[in-house]
Amino acid sequence: MNIDWETAPEWAIGHGLIDSGCIKQVWFGEKAYMILGDSRSYVFGGGVGETRHNHTLSQIQFQQLRPVAWSGEGLPPAGTVCEWHPNHDGWVQVEILGHNGEETWYRQAGSTLSDTCLRMAFFRPIRTAEQIIADLEREERIKVVTAWIEGIAQEYGPDAAAKCEAIISEAEDRKQVTK
Repeated sequence: MNIDWETAPEWAIGHGLIDSGCIKQVWFGEKAYMILGDSRSYVFGGGVGETRHNHTLSQIQFQQLRPVAWSGEGLPPAGTVCEWHPNHDGWVQVEILGHNGEETWYRQAGSTLSDTCLRMAFFRPIRTAEQIIADLEREERIKVVTAWIEGIAQEYGPDAAAKCEAIISEAEDRKQVTK
């Protein structure tokens, strides 16, 4: 069963099945559940009171918890769509299918074939548009500074250029520490 987490309510922590005369799919949270296709949620039942006839959390079978977004730390869990850096050609979008020993099993976006790579491969979460723009702006700043340092080297010599480069590197290190 494929679960479309995009349609889950924000409060849902999982998906499962209940039997109320027929099997129904439900989203469930910490205090309530919602039958798929229904716009109402129901507080878990049990005990006494007006909700005593509602289902309890323990009556939800085949519970599958909502996947947690991968932060980029460690290996991406199975099911994660992320970017992989296979070589010097750049980043490739992949879906992680699983891990076995020292290998990670993946499928490239748009492909029906799967492959494996060594565990030490480089993976990162898919970048947002803002992150891509920031990377492009950073690369442009690097080009400008590199050209400026080359001009310093030609006009004042390599020692002056090396001093300028050291000052810029130190300032960049300080900027990253304060972020």
